Amino acid sequence: MQDFLEYGFDAFASMRGAKRFLAAIDQRESAPNKALFGATGVTHAALSVLPHDP
Repeated sequence: MQDFLEYGFDAFASMRGAKRFLAAIDQRESAPNKALFGATGVTHAALSVLPHDP
């Protein structure tokens, strides 16, 4: 576990900030959601009609 954490710390340290990394993730994760649910996303009202266990 310690090796994993140190490797991750070193990898992120070499990036000198995570803006580009986080922007890429945001873009890649947002695109399928926009394609499925539209640009506005899923509203609270839309979720309220979904069946759920009490």
